[in-house]
Amino acid sequence: MMLSFSIISLNIEIFNHFYLQQTVDLVIADLQEAKMLAINNGIYDINVYFTQDSSQKDYDGYIVYRSDGKVIKNRKLNHYFSISRIKSTIPIEGKIIFKTNGSVSPHACTVAIYDKKRGLYRYITLTIGYTRIMEVIK
Repeated sequence: MMLSFSIISLNIEIFNHFYLQQTVDLVIADLQEAKMLAINNGIYDINVYFTQDSSQKDYDGYIVYRSDGKVIKNRKLNHYFSISRIKSTIPIEGKIIFKTNGSVSPHACTVAIYDKKRGLYRYITLTIGYTRIMEVIK
């Protein structure tokens, strides 16, 4: 009986790990898509606006839209995850802009995904210049 409980506990931990990884991968993919949309259309910058949760403490998602206002994607993270305002270096107004030349504005930044259930952080870095978007293991 004890063995079956430990297997269930292990399976839940593996599930939680993969769920966090899936969330990180999703945010990376959305940011990479926003960058490529800016480069490919060559006309419109692509904005990513991070939306605050109801407590105004962290970000619970983001909206991807063109500089002319057309919304491309409106993403809400699962309630077990948030984007930390304290650990992230997202500009204070909560917006980053991908330029048509592949750069990010106003500056390079880090997006910190927070797993509320387990108290873990995972970090995504957007570099300067022709922006690279990648997870950084700390």
